[in-house]
Amino acid sequence: MPSNSELKIVINAVNNAQHELDAVKSSLGGVEKSTKQADKSFGMMATNVIKQAGLMSAAAVGVGVAIKKGFDFGKKGAVIDQTRESFERLGLSLDDMRKATNYTVDDMTLMSGALNLAAGASKQMQDKLLEANPMFLQ
Repeated sequence: MPSNSELKIVINAVNNAQHELDAVKSSLGGVEKSTKQADKSFGMMATNVIKQAGLMSAAAVGVGVAIKKGFDFGKKGAVIDQTRESFERLGLSLDDMRKATNYTVDDMTLMSGALNLAAGASKQMQDKLLEANPMFLQ
């Protein structure tokens, strides 16, 4: 059987070891807390990055749509300009054509109609058709 002094040594060693184990446990608890905070921060950062990427994608799509609309608008403007220039070469009066329709037909329709009427006709036939154009409009 161990002596009292030997028992005291063992008890002191166990008590000291318990204090050391408690200190290690406390330190590990701090590490665990820090790890949880880091996980939460990383999760928030990842969420923010995903949101930012979504916003940037939406902005890129918006810019693309705006550019496409700009090109479409420019294309329509070019068609209108080309129609007007071609109509002016025919030598017809847009005002006379408006009056013939009692101002019920828009200019683009009047101009493109006159151009279609003259398209593919010989010069002589074209002149006769364009001369009769106001009568066709009435």
